[in-house]
Amino acid sequence: MRTEATTLRNGTEGKARSVVLVSLALGAVLAALVALMAAPAREAEATFPGTNARIAFASERTTGTGVDNPTGDSEIFTIKPDGTGLKQLTSNTVGDYFPVFSPDGKKIAYESYGAQTSNLDGDRDVYLMNATDGSGQTNLTNNDYFVHDFDPVFSPDGQKIAYESRGVQTSNSQGDNEVYVMNALDGTGKKNLSNNGEYDEGPDWGRQAM
Repeated sequence: MRTEATTLRNGTEGKARSVVLVSLALGAVLAALVALMAAPAREAEATFPGTNARIAFASERTTGTGVDNPTGDSEIFTIKPDGTGLKQLTSNTVGDYFPVFSPDGKKIAYESYGAQTSNLDGDRDVYLMNATDGSGQTNLTNNDYFVHDFDPVFSPDGQKIAYESRGVQTSNSQGDNEVYVMNALDGTGKKNLSNNGEYDEGPDWGRQAM
């Protein structure tokens, strides 16, 4: 009887110990979840850092407060994240597309397509302007006829712009799509990064791993 009682007691204690261990494990998981929920959320990355971030986009709209686009071509606009404060930055008779903010939010690079004073050939070129009001519009690429430059993207430090170029030129004798880089301020220092006779498209600029 003593042996059976001892076995029974040991079995009961083992089960109780298992219950305690499971309870402790569940408690630890619950505590971790509570701590995670209580921790401050990681700040979302806006179009550019700061509390006054805006969203840039292209639109063919012709009506609305602050809209001046009677010809209905594509123009560059910015707007606040809540949908207020619409602002038109370009106003012309050509197509302006694919705006991207510089990392500090002060500049916007975009693609413009059509004959204009700064682009008599009318091919696709990469432009730069001030993000606040669209002033200082500058053609950064302005290459020869039938050379198209498009899809600009800023480097993380804002010093360079990567873009895509298509058309026969000194740095691209085949005229296929290639990935280029240039100085963001004035378009100098253009360099074909992927000169291989094949189509290279859609450049993007990654951030250094933390």
